[in-house]
Formats: sequence, structure tokens, C-alpha cells
Amino acid sequence: MKKIYSIVALLCASVTLFAQTELVDFSKITLDSWGGSGAPVMTLDQDHQTISIQIIGTPGYQWGNQAKITLGNVAETGLDTAKEYKLSFTAVSDNADCGGVTLKFFDNNELFYTKDNYLSFSNTPFDYASEWIKPAESATNGTIVFDFGWDPAQTITISSLSFLERTEATGVEAIHASQSMQKMIIDGQVYILRDGVRYNALGAQVK
Repeated sequence: MKKIYSIVALLCASVTLFAQTELVDFSKITLDSWGGSGAPVMTLDQDHQTISIQIIGTPGYQWGNQAKITLGNVAETGLDTAKEYKLSFTAVSDNADCGGVTLKFFDNNELFYTKDNYLSFSNTPFDYASEWIKPAESATNGTIVFDFGWDPAQTITISSLSFLERTEATGVEAIHASQSMQKMIIDGQVYILRDGVRYNALGAQVK
């Protein structure tokens, strides 16, 4: 997993630093589907990190054509109620008529659910990004569900799938996350210069 950092400014002077971890591991993704008139056919291109969803059933009703993507590592570890999570992806369809798509990410309380704000895909890439959300409970089965119950036969491609976890960075993490930091090597020792103050590699301030 790779870790990245971001800075979020709060109020006028205070700054909160967050450490972010990408939780999508394509080597631990499993696919499943269900359809009242034919389950969607799903394939994972791990090299290009894309998921193809071929709808073969006829339009019917909500939950009629379900495509399920399970993040195995998330299912193993669960979600932490002290942390925040953000789901994002890019979707494109080979048919302009792909609307009324319902999205779910399951934990015990359905962490993300677009039932009242249906998504629409087309032959132009559609970028989705949720808000940062804290789960009410820590358990999860790690399954993302796309419901295409009202859509005709077509193929949808999901790319740039991301599920980020973030927590406040403290200590050395906060120093290394600062946008104003500079790395220096003096007499073979590594130092971090942040806002004119020098720190050693352990995060301790030095003169």
C-alpha cells in the first residue's frame, strides 16, 4: 500500500495534517454478479487496473443487474471508526443510455449509498468521488455494488478505482507531510527544514 499526505486548512491559522493510505489492492479483488434476466459478466484486467462489466440482461427493476467488487484486504481488516474513508472511480459506457445506477459500499450501515442520487454513465468518462466519511461501525464485508437494474445491454468500464483511508498525522509524519519542508544533508546526516526550523530524521528539533 502506498501512503500519501495532504494538508487541509481549518479556520484562519490552524492547519491539520492528514496521512492517507490507498486500500485498493488489485491482487485481492474478487468479482461477483447477479441478474434477474442474466447476471452481468465481469472481468478484471489487473495489469491495467480496470474492471469490465457487461450487462446481458434486459432492463427491469432496481437490483436486477448487480455487479459486485469485493476488496478482499478491506474485508479482512474492516474499517476503523476513528478514521475517514473516501471512494472514487472513473466509469465509461459504450452506450449513452446508462442511467439510474445505484451505488453501495457495504459496511454494517451501508457506508456509501446513492439510492436518492442515482448515477449516470455514458461514453464520456464519468468521475465519481464521495465525501470523506466516518463509518458508524468498524465491521465491513468490503463489497462495492453497482446496480444496473434499469439499463439495457452494454459494457461499462471502471478504472482509477480508489478507496482511501485517512487519519491525522502526528510527530514525524506531520513534519514530513508539510508542504514547506526541505530535505538537507549536512555532514552525512539527514535534516528536515520546515518553516525555518530544523529537525533531525527522528522529528526532534535541532539547532
